[in-house]
Amino acid sequence: MRADWEEEIRQIITEQVSSVDFSDEDSSRILRQIHSSMGERRKIMKLSKKQAGLAAAAALVILGSITAVGAGRIAVLYSHTSLKEEVTSYEEMKARGTESLGKAPQMVEEFSGGQHFKRGFATMIDAADAAGQMVGSYPEISIEYSGAEELNFSVSKPLEGVGHSAAQVTEEYEGIVISGNKDQYLFLPPGEEPSEEDKKLEAEGRLYISYGSTAEERRVFTSVNWQEDGLFYHLYTYEDVSLEEMIGFAKEVIDS
Repeated sequence: MRADWEEEIRQIITEQVSSVDFSDEDSSRILRQIHSSMGERRKIMKLSKKQAGLAAAAALVILGSITAVGAGRIAVLYSHTSLKEEVTSYEEMKARGTESLGKAPQMVEEFSGGQHFKRGFATMIDAADAAGQMVGSYPEISIEYSGAEELNFSVSKPLEGVGHSAAQVTEEYEGIVISGNKDQYLFLPPGEEPSEEDKKLEAEGRLYISYGSTAEERRVFTSVNWQEDGLFYHLYTYEDVSLEEMIGFAKEVIDS
């Protein structure tokens, strides 16, 4: 990652972080976004402490994420979401999704577990090479569902070369392969070292460690994803929801 690009991000953080005042609700939302992005993409690409800490700090300021991705032409993905652009109508979100993605995405207004549409966003994910030069962009919509458990859902039309994590569990449904993962994550403040036991768990692939949080936090990240008609679907949560339930929710989206 280019040194002057990192310095530019630091300047943005320095200039703006003191003026940002988030509500408890928005702070929780931002934390979920950061953890899902940092956790899932760190699992794929093994971010360094420096990269991960920088990504989380930048995410807090611009409400998005900056994460390194795999070797090759695309080296960095970054995005931002403005709270002013939230969509609170399900029907409007469906229309925005069709407009953004170029085709109507599969969506549900409410899952069988009682989680219902709360709000959504449409944004662009920008891709850059190792030198920080833009190489392309792709659209993504993200939706939050509220209920006894909170779920997060996204649909994107990614560029070629954007990878996704390997699956622990797969199940075929209606000709579509649903991939599922349930992983343990440890988030640490910048500069804090994990215990020897946690380092061992990470080396064994049983724990994923990211840096940049304000305090030590352990979370279980449960996610399912699938591809259909050129779109990539991702459903995930940090709530107490089993992988079997998540696969069931994925099927509800596919049936829609």
